[in-house]
Amino acid sequence: MKANIVIMGQSGNGKSTIVNAIMGKDVAPTGKGTAVTTKNQIYSTSYRLGNDYWSLNLYDTVGIELSDKVTQATLIDIEDHLRKSQMQSSTFDVNVVWFCINNRSSRFQDFEIDLIRKLSYEYEIPFVIVMTQCLDNQIGELEKSIKKEMPEVVTARILAKDYTLRGGTAIKSYGLNDLLALSLTEYNRMKVRVLESKLNAIQQELDVSE
Repeated sequence: MKANIVIMGQSGNGKSTIVNAIMGKDVAPTGKGTAVTTKNQIYSTSYRLGNDYWSLNLYDTVGIELSDKVTQATLIDIEDHLRKSQMQSSTFDVNVVWFCINNRSSRFQDFEIDLIRKLSYEYEIPFVIVMTQCLDNQIGELEKSIKKEMPEVVTARILAKDYTLRGGTAIKSYGLNDLLALSLTEYNRMKVRVLESKLNAIQQELDVSE
């Protein structure tokens, strides 16, 4: 079985760190809060989930920023990738997007909401909002606001790489296996939620126009 996973979000939100953690080695450049990834890149590996082996294609993308020319080119490339992935997919393949948000961010921006809904509805593809750099598993105010704003989208919390606090306390990475399991085993349910949400949005537009 095969899974095509697009990993997107603003610069510094840990996209490449996730790729490296899944690959088990540093294949994607990383940095602290800066745009290190300069081009969209596919990384492929295998992953065992229970008794099944999955072929994973991880599409690590350039950070998307509001009103940025690079962002426009990146989005065109992402849409092309989604289109091709769907055309080449079999019935059992998984196509999903992980939209990364730094758990320490102050807010979820409107352009991110609009972008997720646009791509999700247009390609009928599930999104998982991945809260990155979570030092504990407690849901914070940012995640609560996201769940309230977009109840149709699944969220997940991860710490993709071990983290050491200033006092020397080490926090072990967690959540990545759960994120993969969620994306692969709950894909059909998430796909149904996308379709239902799309139909509701269409119906609301029709009601307004009448």
